[in-house]
Amino acid sequence: MSDNTANSYNDNKVVLHYGALPATGELHVNHIHQILGLGNHSTETIDRTLRELRSLKKDVKEWAGEQVKSKMAEVARSMGNHDNSNRMLLNGQEIRSFSNLKEWWADPDNQKEDSNKNSLYYCIYGYFEENKRWDDELEALYMSKFHLTYNEDSKRTMQEQCKRKGYKVKGCIASNIAMVKQELVKQIQKAGRGEENGVTLTKNRPRKAEQGDDNKRRQKGVFYIKPMNVENSPQQLRMEEGKKV
Repeated sequence: MSDNTANSYNDNKVVLHYGALPATGELHVNHIHQILGLGNHSTETIDRTLRELRSLKKDVKEWAGEQVKSKMAEVARSMGNHDNSNRMLLNGQEIRSFSNLKEWWADPDNQKEDSNKNSLYYCIYGYFEENKRWDDELEALYMSKFHLTYNEDSKRTMQEQCKRKGYKVKGCIASNIAMVKQELVKQIQKAGRGEENGVTLTKNRPRKAEQGDDNKRRQKGVFYIKPMNVENSPQQLRMEEGKKV
C-alpha cells in the first residue's frame, strides 16, 4: 500500500495522508483513489483502506466529542469568576457534564440575563477563540496516544494546492475535531430554542447588524442573539475593552 495511506508504518507509527479523513460527508471509493495516488490499486486494497479510514474517522469523532464536551463543562464551572459572567448552576449544583450544560441553557430563566448569555458564549465560543490552536493540540494528543503520524509529502502537496493566501491547511484529524465541536454547539443552540421564546447565540452577523456598518468582520468577543429584540442592541459583548474573561 502507498505511503499516503492509513496503513503504512514508520518507526511503529501508522502513516496517514494529510487529507485522509474528510471533515464533512462520508468516505467513498473515489476519495480513496485520490489519496492512494497513481497506480493500479487492487479492489482488496481499496476496500481495506476504506474500512480502516471509516473506522478511524468514527473513533476520532467519538474521542473528540468526549474531549470537547469535557472542556465545555469545565469552562462552565469557571464562570462567575470573570467579568460579565454568572455562575452557572443547575438545580443548585455545578455543571458537571455537557448534558447539564444543555439543560441549563434550555431553561428560559437562564436565557434572560445578559451575564448568563456571556457565560454560555464563553463556554461554546470564547474559550476556543482565545485558544486558537485548541484543535491542533487535541490532534497532537490523539496522534501521540494512538501512534499516528502524517505523510509529509501529502501535507506539503495540500499546502501548495491551497489557494487561500497565508492560510495554513489543517490536518484531517484537526479538521474532524473542529467539526465535532461545531456539531456540539448546534446541540446547545437547539436546546435553547426548545421554548417558544427561546434564543440562540451565534457568531453570524444578522443583516440588520450589517446595515450602515462598513466593517463586515465580526470582532472577537462579539456575538449575536436570535431572535433579536428590536428594542435592544443586536449584539452582546462578553468583555469590556481591555478586560479578559
